Order: sequence, then C-alpha cells, then structure tokens
Amino acid sequence: MKHIRLGFTVVELSIVIVVIAILATITIVSYNGVQRRAQIASVMDGLNKVERSFQLWALNENMRTWPLDPIAGGGVPLQDMIDTMTLKGYMTTPPKVTGVQTQDWFYDNEGDEKTTTCGQNYNGVNIVIRFVTDTTLISEIDKQMDDGDLNCGRIRSQDQRIFLVLSRTQKVQFVK
Repeated sequence: MKHIRLGFTVVELSIVIVVIAILATITIVSYNGVQRRAQIASVMDGLNKVERSFQLWALNENMRTWPLDPIAGGGVPLQDMIDTMTLKGYMTTPPKVTGVQTQDWFYDNEGDEKTTTCGQNYNGVNIVIRFVTDTTLISEIDKQMDDGDLNCGRIRSQDQRIFLVLSRTQKVQFVK
C-alpha cells in the first residue's frame, strides 16, 4: 500500500516564506533608493532649468545687472516674475519637482553683494526653494552640484531653504 502525500511540510512552507520575505525586502530597499535618486535628480534638474532660463533671459535682454526684487528681504515668487516680466519667454512656470511645490520657488535680490566668506546665504542674487525640510536631500544635491559644503559655494542652505547663487554681485555673471 502506497502512502500518497497531498501537502507540504512545515519546513518546506517556512523556507518558501523566508525566501519571499528576503525578495520583498530587497525589492523595497531597491525601490526606496531609486525613488530617492529620482527626487534628487528632479530637484537638481529644476535648479539647472531655472538657472539656464535666467541666463538666457539676461543674455537675450542684454542685461548688465540682475533686476531687484520688489519685496526687499523676502524675495519674489518665481511665478510672479514669470507673469510680470519678460522672463515669460524663457520659462512658463516654476519647475515641478518631486517633494517641492511650485509656489516655493523664489527670486531673491535686494541689491546686496555676497562676499567670498561663507555663511552669508541670503546675500547676492539667488534662486531660493523654500520649505525643504529634508536636510539629507539638500546635502546630496550640494555634493552633486557643488562642493558639499552647505555654507559655501553655489548651493547653500539655511532655514529650510536651498539657495542657488546666480551671482555674487549685481552684475550679470554667466555660468559656464
């Protein structure tokens, strides 16, 4: 008389469950890494697009100096600049990037000049993204676009803001 086996043993089921758990963990970790890299690339691409648009605007309009923002000390929303100035021909809306709302993009220029010393993030002519609370995101953007020091260079951070320096002075300077 033959004994017919109709099911799986507890050991076989345990092995299958462990293998599925390992594969699920690897998938989740990989997905989170891909998602994070996409977010960083999205913000960097947005910053680069804004910078190129401003550079083209200045070049084609024969600007010698950057325009002052009308709200001294606060910056002007980028969308307002697009709507009221000739910048509209070079950019239609602030970039849409993962984790950053379009109303959080600002142009900041009170007429002050940025010195070569570090830590004066608000001085100079800047594109500012406000309300970025993820400091590791900001650090990674700085490492990839600049020098890795959030207090110096073209990319700076302070008070949950990312600063992209367009110019250290009022004079229009073109980035190569």
